[in-house]
Amino acid sequence: MSHLRLSLIVAALLMLAHVQALAQDAPPFKDAVRKFADARKAIATYELLLTINERGRPQRATDGVLYPAVSEPVVTLEIAADLKSDRLLVAEHQINDGKKVLKRLDVRTPKYSISERDSRGSIMPPGNHRIDGYFDPLALGIAAIGDMSRGTSLAGVVRNYMDWPSLESQLLADGIIQYGEDDGETSYLLFLDAKRGYSPIRLRDYTGHGGVFRVDQLSSLRDGIWLPASAIVEEPERIRMMQFEWRTVNSSIDERFDLPEIEATYDIDLIDKR
Repeated sequence: MSHLRLSLIVAALLMLAHVQALAQDAPPFKDAVRKFADARKAIATYELLLTINERGRPQRATDGVLYPAVSEPVVTLEIAADLKSDRLLVAEHQINDGKKVLKRLDVRTPKYSISERDSRGSIMPPGNHRIDGYFDPLALGIAAIGDMSRGTSLAGVVRNYMDWPSLESQLLADGIIQYGEDDGETSYLLFLDAKRGYSPIRLRDYTGHGGVFRVDQLSSLRDGIWLPASAIVEEPERIRMMQFEWRTVNSSIDERFDLPEIEATYDIDLIDKR
């Protein structure tokens, strides 16, 4: 056997051993999802200001006319969440010409619920109504499009993934792990950052009928926990650019659910129908 051929065989064996070692270092898909959720279990409460710039995609009508993309008004979501006592407040504002207008307010607690639209709202008995436009920010980047649009909680997203088959994994540079096969377009693909609490970096999922759902996300460290800092969310009909301002994490937010405080903060009068 020539020295060159022996060198090539040794190099190939070393490369194979390196690839196998990388695969062994990458935890299985379901374990990685659990690690991601565990890294955020320390979050009991948070207040978040989420700013969303949305742009529709160009649409072709049945007569063949191509209509240009339309930019929607800037939307902000004020979110106050107490995960331990199951309390959630979501206030949506629209910003037009620099003017901020409250479009809706939803509050869910074990004691009461509020659903306010355009300055008309009521205090109702407890309910679990779906909040349009809301998604769990703690699950962004790992939630598929259906879970995101339904507002499925991080715990619910994790439970759904436990029913999935195992996915191929590959450990890339700097602790980035790829799950799924990169065929260039349609297959499920998820990148997690093991060095940052297994935070998602990129998600791509096929939505059917030729559609693709993508999330590209950056994270930042807040109180020892890696949380979303910015994201671009692409759906077949629209693209949303998001900026996250985590105002508090694990601080008391009881005042956010005090009814007189809610009325004063949002300048509304609520009718008590409990």
